[in-house]
Amino acid sequence: MSLLQRYLVKQNMFLLLLVLSAGTAIYLLTDLIERMDVFMDAGLGIKDMLLYCLLKLPMIISQILPAVFLLALVLQLNILERSRELIALRAGGVSPLVLARFVLIYGLIWAVGQLFFSQAAGSFGERAAARMWQEQVRGKDLNAQAISGLWFTEGARVFHLDTAYPNQGTGQGLLMYRLDDKGLSIEEIIRAESFTIEKKRWVLNNAVRILPGSFAAERLPELELPIRQDLKAFATVESVARPSALPLWELSALISRLQKSGSNVEGLRTAWHGKLSYAASIMVMGLVALLISQVTSNVYKAMGLSLLGAFLFYSLNTWCSALGERGLVPPPVGGWLGVLLPGGICLAVLFAPRLRRSP
Repeated sequence: MSLLQRYLVKQNMFLLLLVLSAGTAIYLLTDLIERMDVFMDAGLGIKDMLLYCLLKLPMIISQILPAVFLLALVLQLNILERSRELIALRAGGVSPLVLARFVLIYGLIWAVGQLFFSQAAGSFGERAAARMWQEQVRGKDLNAQAISGLWFTEGARVFHLDTAYPNQGTGQGLLMYRLDDKGLSIEEIIRAESFTIEKKRWVLNNAVRILPGSFAAERLPELELPIRQDLKAFATVESVARPSALPLWELSALISRLQKSGSNVEGLRTAWHGKLSYAASIMVMGLVALLISQVTSNVYKAMGLSLLGAFLFYSLNTWCSALGERGLVPPPVGGWLGVLLPGGICLAVLFAPRLRRSP
């Protein structure tokens, strides 16, 4: 790096860590105050509360990092402006495009770091905190988790389960329809009072097999069926409050398994794209900071505009994600539109006038 780049990085790192510490402390303190009564009612002490906060810390950092990057960069640009350092750079022949290029590259480095940090420490910590909340605070046994009214397909067979316990490998009330090769008529119907899940097969208890073509019915105390569907994939969706709590690789595997079962995965695919776009939003925040620095040199107005910009960005991102999860737009559009739209607007406002003046 050049001397200028090292100076900018060093200054920004100090401000970023300062803002990040303040933002994280406020986030944790607010969350802890809201949940303190619940922790106390569950008989948990300060040690458990601190452990819960420690588990949530990585995901909190990854969540607020884009806004923190925006605030830190706006502060840095304001300091450079007030100390006349930006004027000195322009007088020395340093083009604003050079500063913009530095911000984009610097933001890209932070985006890659945020992505890996959120998928490793962030995902692990959030899932551990969610499990602690459900088991120790709420007193729920996740091993006894039940899924009701589940439909899935496997090949030419359609299944409906009244109640399933994926972690225990059991369930009650199974109904199976086997269709013909064209999928237009039912060749076989199987009902069972209960079932047990074993490796690559299910054992049905008190089953009834019906052949609609011949009107034949057969009662079987026990029936084995070659079923490969892993119900833990559905349990994962039920138990995780937000799909983004899963790391990218696990989310990809989950989408693949659910697609094979015939489930709707629009929401999960939107979340997958959203994880990538959220990391890329740090670069967009850098562009927003450059735009704010051109609008005002007043630090109070700049910080106010930064907070407003962060609020509008999160609102737009949430709205676009909701469109993708409901199937109103394709998942890639829902995941990326909330980032690409403000990024494109910032690029147009920042660079369009300079492009028009260029020979």
